[in-house]
Amino acid sequence: MLVDTFPTIDHGVELADQIAASGKNLTYIYVTHGHGDHFFGINMLKHRFPNLRAVAPASVVDRIDNRLAADMQLLRGRCPGQIPDDPGTPESLDGASMQD
Repeated sequence: MLVDTFPTIDHGVELADQIAASGKNLTYIYVTHGHGDHFFGINMLKHRFPNLRAVAPASVVDRIDNRLAADMQLLRGRCPGQIPDDPGTPESLDGASMQD
């Protein structure tokens, strides 16, 4: 399990490489809150670990849904060429257990 992701493409690739080199299989990402710098690496990691499931509390998912475009614009200004076009978003835990 990973808590949050890196926002940039380069850091996401490096993280995926390190996890793969450890011989472990990443299966969960828990997103702590709805700022893009905590979840923009979801789809990059899902590409590397296809069975990965990204989850967050419903309140976090709601914030992401309301702020995704603005957060992408902000981080693209700060990290040109390093923010993915489709970063992915976590699914809502909505009271479900991690085993669901």
